Amino acid sequence: MRYEEVPKLQTWRQDSAVFATPQSTSRVAAIRNAFQAQNVQQAKIAASAAPGVRVGMAGIDAQIETYQKAFSPMAKLNVLNDLRREIEAWHQAHPGPLPMAMAALEEMVDRRLKSRAGAARYSKAICIAYHAGCNYEASTGITHGPKKGFKNADYFRHCDDDQGDMVQKCADLWAGIEAAKTGIATKGLTDDNQTLKIFMAPEFYFRGRNGAYPIDVVSAIIPKMMALGTAKPIFQDWLFVFGTAVASFEVSITYCQVCPWTGATTVKFERNLAGATKEDRAKTIGKCTVNAAHAIDTGWLGAEVQNVALIQHGSESHMVVKEYVSHIDYKANMAGDWVVGNTTSTTVGGMTTTSIDERRVIAPLGGHENPGTMAVQNDERLGGCIFTMDGLTFGLEVCLDHWKANNVTGAGRVATDAAKIHILLIPSYGMNIGQGGQGFYCKPNGIAFNVDGRNQGNSQVKLNAGTQGRQRQIEVSKRVALYGPFNIPA
Repeated sequence: MRYEEVPKLQTWRQDSAVFATPQSTSRVAAIRNAFQAQNVQQAKIAASAAPGVRVGMAGIDAQIETYQKAFSPMAKLNVLNDLRREIEAWHQAHPGPLPMAMAALEEMVDRRLKSRAGAARYSKAICIAYHAGCNYEASTGITHGPKKGFKNADYFRHCDDDQGDMVQKCADLWAGIEAAKTGIATKGLTDDNQTLKIFMAPEFYFRGRNGAYPIDVVSAIIPKMMALGTAKPIFQDWLFVFGTAVASFEVSITYCQVCPWTGATTVKFERNLAGATKEDRAKTIGKCTVNAAHAIDTGWLGAEVQNVALIQHGSESHMVVKEYVSHIDYKANMAGDWVVGNTTSTTVGGMTTTSIDERRVIAPLGGHENPGTMAVQNDERLGGCIFTMDGLTFGLEVCLDHWKANNVTGAGRVATDAAKIHILLIPSYGMNIGQGGQGFYCKPNGIAFNVDGRNQGNSQVKLNAGTQGRQRQIEVSKRVALYGPFNIPA
């Protein structure tokens, strides 16, 4: 028996019913009996037999059901690792040879993971902080400390051209990576293939003059860093968090030019039944529901802005979207608002329209300290802020996600899965590890690593090990600091 993929829950329940008794009428037994059947009718009866009683399967069933809901490769990998743990737990509770279906499930999971969960490739970790202040004084062209309330006065940038700004920031990061590698050697830190080097920049490292890059600029960051050299063999034992990038997605709306604008459009789309050709009739057109004769137009409503952490390890890439917006994230404390720049705007039907290039896109759609419109799944493994690479499970909480991702309890995004997490990563602007009395959100002796973009940039590492607390920083330069090596818990 062999599974090519995680089976559907119904199939798994039928297969695993054989565990109940030797005489079970599970699907496995049904298949065997079908081969032995003397005629087609006997085979149909055997194949439709009801499953037997199943013991200790709730955890495995839950992971198989969750796997079917996972939509991204990283989410599926997260669930596969938990499924492997549940299989191991079942095996320990039921010693002896594995039943056929369980052995097939275990083989399939191991094949998918390529190595068993817990058999981590790395035993130690070095944390490398890239310090960069994320405030900026446009009149002088230099970074500076935040003004009262830690609000952004302006957005740190090399130039007003977003593409050129991104390229220069990538070059700066690459210089920091090379300085870190040299610093590890000169400071006498162990650097072997059992030691994972974790390089992290702060939140808001990548964003343009209006607070966000176009999506095509953001999507080019990791390929640019790969081209600069992070994919070279000497960096195969490194994990990179290139800070966060703010990406804007243009949002347009079709509206009636006659009806007053009240925040909701009166336009609905219908099939163009009066079209001259078959292709035209297959399309939809907008019509005003108040009066179909009213003129219809399309204008820019604004943009959905997302703050994403960019992660690279070997050939694997991952992205974590920040869930909660802080009141200090954007200049002028305008999270959730749109500000029209110095442009000539046109008002038609009560709606003001401008070009997207003329808007100062400065924040996600969503309230202060509330999730944006692209809220993540309740299961954070599916949301992507928990990810597994080389047998290690990481949690990544972008700034406020570490503290107030749950508005009721104040717990961080990964809090409910803290016992699984080896290393917690916190790129931030205005956050400390365990801020507000919150926990480390990693397993005992786990590593929590924070890089913050306030002032000229700072960082800290803490171990979830009693009173050990904050770890000593080894300065390589004003931009680069090292911590460790630290033992990674099993």
